[in-house]
Amino acid sequence: MLTTKESIGQLDERITIQSLTTAFDTYGSKTETWADLATVWAKIEYRQNVSDEEFLGLRQVERTTVWFTIRWRGDVTPKMRISYGGNYYDIATISKIGRRNYEKLEAELRE
Repeated sequence: MLTTKESIGQLDERITIQSLTTAFDTYGSKTETWADLATVWAKIEYRQNVSDEEFLGLRQVERTTVWFTIRWRGDVTPKMRISYGGNYYDIATISKIGRRNYEKLEAELRE
């Protein structure tokens, strides 16, 4: 975990935070698309168990949880997602670290 006294150099991976936007085409049809909010430096941590497995209905579902620690922004919400390494991660929770120093985004890999 990154604390306020640790080096900002631990934020060594680039991620893109995306927000869902709604637009209307010329026929008035609603279209939802993801737009880049910001590309930021992040520290990436994987859960000790890289994936949790649970059963939904009659099928097994694998969940991969990753923590992305970024500098505090204040405009990131759980309705957004993260693009990293060719994958998309849905933000589940956001934890503040220090007084507006960092944010820790807990996210699940979107299958």
